[in-house]
Amino acid sequence: MPDSMAREQSKTRRAWDNHGSWLLLFIVAISCFMGGSTFNASSTGQTIKIITDSYERQDAARIARIRELTDQNLALTKQVSDLAHTTAMKADEAAEKASKALDKVAPQ
Repeated sequence: MPDSMAREQSKTRRAWDNHGSWLLLFIVAISCFMGGSTFNASSTGQTIKIITDSYERQDAARIARIRELTDQNLALTKQVSDLAHTTAMKADEAAEKASKALDKVAPQ
């Protein structure tokens, strides 16, 4: 029997002829699945990093806004307290003058 016929009649050659395409398809499917899983994991990792960075930026912006509002509140409180003190002093002076004027008009 010639070598080419013996090769065509071998069990491994017949097995590859009958099932080789299915085996190759299975190997390609496994490779695609593994590649997709790797891409999905990488994509998910990048998404989580983006979300985390976004939350950190939002927190930093929120803290900066709170500090800004606190500073404004302190400045307004100082202005109001100075104005209230001045108003109280003037009201005290006015009450004292009114008391003196009343004493002049109606001495006791």
